[in-house]
Amino acid sequence: MSNTTNEIDDSSKLVSTSRTNVKVLRTIYFFYFAGFGIITTFLNVYYRDIGLSGLHIGMLSSVIPLISFIAAPMWGILNDRYGRVRNLLIISCLSLGVAISGIGLAGGFFWLVIFTAIYAFFDSSILTIIDSTTLRSLGKNREGFGRERVWGSVGFIVAVWGVGFILQQIGAQWFFLFYVLTTSGVLVTLFWLPNQKVAYKPAIRGGLRNLIFTKKWLIFSISLMLMGLGGSAINGFLGIYIKDLGGSEGLVGTASALATVTELPVMYWGMKILKRYSPWQLLMVAFGATTLRLLIYGVMPSANWVIPVCLLHSLTFGLYWIAIIAYVDQLSSNEIKSSAQGILYSMLSISRMLGSLVSGVLYDIVGAGSLFQISAAFSLLALLLFSFNKQKKLHL
Repeated sequence: MSNTTNEIDDSSKLVSTSRTNVKVLRTIYFFYFAGFGIITTFLNVYYRDIGLSGLHIGMLSSVIPLISFIAAPMWGILNDRYGRVRNLLIISCLSLGVAISGIGLAGGFFWLVIFTAIYAFFDSSILTIIDSTTLRSLGKNREGFGRERVWGSVGFIVAVWGVGFILQQIGAQWFFLFYVLTTSGVLVTLFWLPNQKVAYKPAIRGGLRNLIFTKKWLIFSISLMLMGLGGSAINGFLGIYIKDLGGSEGLVGTASALATVTELPVMYWGMKILKRYSPWQLLMVAFGATTLRLLIYGVMPSANWVIPVCLLHSLTFGLYWIAIIAYVDQLSSNEIKSSAQGILYSMLSISRMLGSLVSGVLYDIVGAGSLFQISAAFSLLALLLFSFNKQKKLHL
């Protein structure tokens, strides 16, 4: 009888801890993606303002995914093995503050590369660990991931919209200060996150090998690479394109924030969506919407067109993100959940690296309009390839 009572008590403590984790993780998502939005929206605009060419911007943009390609699996494996989530993330946040300050103070291209590499190494830890910790905390309710992740979208919107109009008045170079403030928010919140160890010792190497050499994983990987080649135009050059067409920092921030608003309902109701449709079906829709979005960007005659077109972001990111997280989580066994997410971010990183380089070169050679048209072709190839990976609905 006492053993049964102890088991019930332990179970209650576990549920309580998981609920606490999820509440804290929502706040971390908010602050992390607020900073992420600031970086992705305004960093390349800042580079353009200080006179860097498209090639140099592409090279710097490629440093982040290149380092993440190497580092993300490492952070995932460390999390699976030791589970010291809070310690790992505190180290990363402190290092990010130093790195981003270095980028703002760097006196030449060489130092920009160095500090960008440091930034990328520690930034790659955060989302890998947060996502896997959230999935673990949700337990059997993993399909509710999007409802927790939506808080990141809220942070993104608040930061990008507000900071965009502020920078329009004081100059793009001040965006570094706002990033440091959001990272400080993550750092403070981490002190409420329990520093728990995982309850198992995984056989990581064999599990990952069995996963990544399956046909479905290989097709999935190549499709993501092609999508990265296409999507890098949006991530790296849409803000620059808007400025080229006569738009302001305010319009850049508004477009980015409005796009993120559209992903909120998709993230929030992700549970219902995933119960009705398979990740494969959702990814097919996302790939198709990305192709359409890139094509319209490629032919739009003025910067104001970006406002209605960015509404497709609900499908090209919101739907895409909940689908790839669910797809990888369901394909991987329990002992490699974090490691598999790390491999996913690694694949996304290498695709962004290649995409940044290709986009930078194309921007210099053919201009922004043709860059987006070519990127649409890459996304179409991803759609056609992934169509061969058709699967039945995976039960959550």
